[in-house]
Amino acid sequence: MAIRSFNDPNNNLHFFSKKKNVKQFYILGHFFYGCENPKCEYVFDESEIQSKKIQNYIENHKYEGYEADIYQFESKLWKLDEVLQLKISNGWTPEYKFERSGFTFVGSIDLIGRNKHVSENGEITYSITRPKSVCNLEEKKEQIKAELEKLDYKNKNLIIYRTSRYGLALWDIIDFWVEGNQPKTKYYYRLKINILFVKEKLKSHIKKTAFWVINKNQEY
Repeated sequence: MAIRSFNDPNNNLHFFSKKKNVKQFYILGHFFYGCENPKCEYVFDESEIQSKKIQNYIENHKYEGYEADIYQFESKLWKLDEVLQLKISNGWTPEYKFERSGFTFVGSIDLIGRNKHVSENGEITYSITRPKSVCNLEEKKEQIKAELEKLDYKNKNLIIYRTSRYGLALWDIIDFWVEGNQPKTKYYYRLKINILFVKEKLKSHIKKTAFWVINKNQEY
């Protein structure tokens, strides 16, 4: 079963690797986005992703005909050179999954940047100047180093990833998260995910039922 590093999507790990002083987390994703199954919204730790229950789910679950990919993230003490080697992603962000699972967002770096515009009446708008090529992290080294030092990266375990898209939608961002109280609150946040899933299913069912009743009434 292939496991991909989110920070190097083309690198299939093919195994669960244990590293000293590194905590690994895993997120499921499909080629097509939008799967609402709660398990595809969770952030799993290493023991969970290797459990029979989750392995069976991964082997048998499909969305729009596609199996789930496993993406690996690391919470650790990072070196600046490691951050400068982050690859561009395949056009999606795990931000919402970390947020919904109770992780703590601590900062980000917008590698493309935004242009601020202030109109005569004081209204503020922003625009993006489309870069000619993908951002080179070596050229952003001082900016990245300054942000890492603000976060005390040499003494704090961080989850770091680069999320990007160079197309009609355009962004290139490095996000920083910490585990925080997530281990203690994990099941609380999963319950919230499950309740939201049930609510959305009920809404959909009510709409379909109402539509059917209206059509039936129109037949008479």
